[in-house]
Amino acid sequence: MNLQRSLYAYAALNRGSLSPREHQVLLLICDDLATKQIADRLKISPKTVSKHRESISKFSKTQSPISLYKWALANGYVSAPTLADK
Repeated sequence: MNLQRSLYAYAALNRGSLSPREHQVLLLICDDLATKQIADRLKISPKTVSKHRESISKFSKTQSPISLYKWALANGYVSAPTLADK
C-alpha cells in the first residue's frame, strides 16, 4: 500500500467518514452499477471495488444495495432523483 493511500485510509477512519474513493464507489453503487462496471469506470480491479464495498457496508452498517442507498440518501451522500432528472 502506498503512503498516500495509507494517509487517506487513516484520515477516513479518524474523521468517521468515507474516503474520497469510497465516496465515488458509493455513488456508482447508488447508480445501480455492478462491481465490474464500477471497476471499469474507475479503472481499478473488481477486487478493489469489492474491498471498498465491504468498507462502505461496515461504515454504514448496511447489508444490501437498497439499504445502502437509503442510508446514503438519509445521510446526504446522494440526493433523491426528481422527475426533472429523467
